[in-house]
Amino acid sequence: MSPHLPFSFTLKKHPRAKRLRIAVSRAGKVTVTMPRRVSEKTALAFLAKSKPWVEQQLKRIEEQKSILPKIPTGHRYEMYKARAKRRIMERVRVINLQYRFTYHKVTIKNTSTRWGSCSTKGNLNFAYQLYFLPEHLIDYVVAHELCHLKEMNHSTRFWKLVAEVVPDYKVRRAEIKKYHLL
Repeated sequence: MSPHLPFSFTLKKHPRAKRLRIAVSRAGKVTVTMPRRVSEKTALAFLAKSKPWVEQQLKRIEEQKSILPKIPTGHRYEMYKARAKRRIMERVRVINLQYRFTYHKVTIKNTSTRWGSCSTKGNLNFAYQLYFLPEHLIDYVVAHELCHLKEMNHSTRFWKLVAEVVPDYKVRRAEIKKYHLL
């Protein structure tokens, strides 16, 4: 017997699962993973009890779709990528005036998991979707990646470097977690 829920879901038994788990993908797909020993009735009751949390996740995903449009191919993607490159390059230049780090190249990509990254070769990579974020969050991501040029970790020294330019980095770090790449 299925509970009346305003969203679709999939129940999936997994041989190595130790407990019930609900996941909501970026696409809005709800999956309940359950250990072999757990009954479907128990899993459905767990899902029904978790309905407010699932609805909150689905709402957040819908909001993000309108903030960060996914432009997978073609002219519009290239246009946004070019705009993002100009905007991000300007922020890299301005923020790096304070750090004076040496970097190799800056690349703008269509990513789905990270806002930015820094390679051991000194290359900075950024998601084109940064273009759609407020400037203070772009600055946080740029400062974060620039600091990896000196500290390739998230040590106390690394966060002190970030704080030199972004003293409220903890607030911005929490805020950017509200946005998800799609």
